[in-house]
Amino acid sequence: MNKRLVFENFDITTTNSVDVRPEDEKAWLDIFEKGYKDGWEDASKMHADGQSTIGVAMSQSLQDLSITYEEARQTILRDLEPLLDMLVGSVLPDSLSGSLGRIIIERVAVHARENLAHDIEIVVSEAEQPSVLKLVPELHNVRCIVKADPNLSSGQAFIRLEKTEERIDLSSVLADLRSLIAEYFHEIPAMKEASNG
Repeated sequence: MNKRLVFENFDITTTNSVDVRPEDEKAWLDIFEKGYKDGWEDASKMHADGQSTIGVAMSQSLQDLSITYEEARQTILRDLEPLLDMLVGSVLPDSLSGSLGRIIIERVAVHARENLAHDIEIVVSEAEQPSVLKLVPELHNVRCIVKADPNLSSGQAFIRLEKTEERIDLSSVLADLRSLIAEYFHEIPAMKEASNG
């Protein structure tokens, strides 16, 4: 059962076949060079077209990403505004109301280092006077006089030295902060229009 495997013959065996190779070696090299050059130019053109397509796609993607970033930023800022309003409207005033005495003591300590020879006068509202009087003993070797002024509101104080006076006004700080936040969120649409225009 040894059967021999026979393959089909694909050789061209026509009798009228023509040899397309030029007999001149130089002509053969010129044809080869022209074909090589044409192939190289086609490949270069395809590569340039591909790069151009990639560049356009990349540019569009970056533009889409920029729009997405700007939209995300606007959404975050829009959501942040009520939070900041609540923070400045209720949280900060509550936390600052108990801290005026501590702020005054810290400022008096700074002034006392510069001027130990004279008394330091602290003027606060009638509501703040008891809390400041409790903290004065923390100022060792500093002579302080704590006075109440009915014209001052809560969160306001004066620290008076021999020739200078420092004003502390926490309610003014909160009002300025509210104003800055409102101004910032009012300017956001104008900034967006300027960046798009």
